[in-house]
Amino acid sequence: TVLRFPQMVSNVVGFSALLATLITCTTLAQSSEVAVMQSSGVSSFKIIFPMMGVCAVVAMFHFAMNETIVAQSNDEYERWRASGFA
Repeated sequence: TVLRFPQMVSNVVGFSALLATLITCTTLAQSSEVAVMQSSGVSSFKIIFPMMGVCAVVAMFHFAMNETIVAQSNDEYERWRASGFA
């Protein structure tokens, strides 16, 4: 379980970031906050820009995690499996 956990987290991170973005945008649209912000003169880019920053940080974390932790744990798991789980 310990060796497979980083791969499971890696699979879930991208989906959870997408789901969080969709839920946030839906909540803002349902309560008409986007329309209020746009009618007060705030551009669409200024509304979306903070989300883009958070998504960029999540993408960098995901890439770094895949290249270091996940790769090492997968290699260790494969060596363990090749030795017959001994």
